[in-house]
Amino acid sequence: MHVTSVKTPAGSELQHAHLRRVHAKPMCGKIGVWNRSHYKDVLINLHVSKDEQRVRLQSRVDDPTKRWKFRTGDLEDRKLWPQLMKADEVAFSETSTENAPWFVVPADRKWVRDLCVARIVHDALVTMNPVLPPDDPTVAGTVVV
Repeated sequence: MHVTSVKTPAGSELQHAHLRRVHAKPMCGKIGVWNRSHYKDVLINLHVSKDEQRVRLQSRVDDPTKRWKFRTGDLEDRKLWPQLMKADEVAFSETSTENAPWFVVPADRKWVRDLCVARIVHDALVTMNPVLPPDDPTVAGTVVV
């Protein structure tokens, strides 16, 4: 399985359109999982509660080792909370399909988030029932020296 992390663009990614990096395809025979939702590249990561977001933002201000994560624009974005929640709701309801569903994962507690994602991936794999490709008949009995 190939998990793609979508973080702040760096290096050569800065030379390309913002959404280009999320269109990479998994290699043939691989299952791709995005560990951040695609919509985050258009909006912002908001599936923590407003209270938890405040705690995390304050932690970034208070802890010098986390200050690099903070930007003053976060405070302006926070003022838009009701509008962003509505935009999320519209985006999910208009684009979620049976073959490509959205999963809104609660993220206040990282262990709960991780458990939810693990269950979603597990259930998808059970539904897909992936199987190994057939053996290459010329490989059977080969001795590697």
